[in-house]
Amino acid sequence: MVDRIALQAAGLGDLAGVADKPLVLEPCRWTLPDQACDALNHGGLPLAETARALRQQRSYERALARRGLAPLCDELAVLTVKATPRPIGIDDAAGRLVRGFQFACFLRTAADRCLPRSLALVDLLARRGWRAHAVLGVRQGPFAAHCWVQAGRMVLNDTPEAVACFTPILAQ
Repeated sequence: MVDRIALQAAGLGDLAGVADKPLVLEPCRWTLPDQACDALNHGGLPLAETARALRQQRSYERALARRGLAPLCDELAVLTVKATPRPIGIDDAAGRLVRGFQFACFLRTAADRCLPRSLALVDLLARRGWRAHAVLGVRQGPFAAHCWVQAGRMVLNDTPEAVACFTPILAQ
């Protein structure tokens, strides 16, 4: 059985209705990342991108509370299919955006906000032409859920070590 409180705490309250029924979470066919984004450790503080990150993350927090996860994933799918899979460099717009999200964590904690934070990053990257995917993973004992952004085999807003303990169940 899936714990309703654990789902809500993980930001997955719209799945809480299934907590009364046995639920088997199976891994999706997704390759875990084996490298971190170089832009996280290089470059200066991108003030404009940090402000965009904070604003977009807050927007996704409200949208998740109001509309739930499924419609937002559908909208992101439309955006990401139009974007191009390409490398994210240290000094390009995508690299600055990734750093902006990293610095935003110092101004507003990322704790328990991985889902809106990841959706917001995918959205802003896609609007600038870079394709990335939000990946939702779970682990058992104790149950935990986590969401991160991945472009190819590179994790953009976390570390490969942090996401390695999660089994991906949804990649958008």
